[in-house]
Amino acid sequence: MKKLLLLFSGLLLLIACQSKNTQSQESNLEQETAVIQANTIEDSSNWSGTYKGEFPCADCSGIKIALTLNQDKTYSLVEEYQTDKTDNSTFTTNGTFTFHANNPSLITLDEKGDSRVFFIGQNLVEMRNINTDKKIENPQNYTLIKVTDYGV
Repeated sequence: MKKLLLLFSGLLLLIACQSKNTQSQESNLEQETAVIQANTIEDSSNWSGTYKGEFPCADCSGIKIALTLNQDKTYSLVEEYQTDKTDNSTFTTNGTFTFHANNPSLITLDEKGDSRVFFIGQNLVEMRNINTDKKIENPQNYTLIKVTDYGV
């Protein structure tokens, strides 16, 4: 009986050690994948370029947006409010942005750009909730499409 108990205890210890080793390997793999993904996105030139679209507006018919992301992590943001007013409804902001360390598909504009957060996808950027970095749950469009030399 003692031998059976000792054998069973040894078996449980072996299983527990393997489980920790597997979890450690999975954690290391996730970290390595995140680093590779961060390097791949940030080092890639695919994200640089100009993205255009129209965002909803509370007191006008829409805001035409042109966001240019440069390889040196600077940006130019042009916002044109679609109003009937004759005063200047176009605003241009220039500044810098940073990639998120824990999610390299996200960038944050500096304070001049109101710290807005954007998700970088394949030929698009999508504005995200500033507080949560999550997609804005709204039926209206917050996506800008990358413009090529030949148009959209």
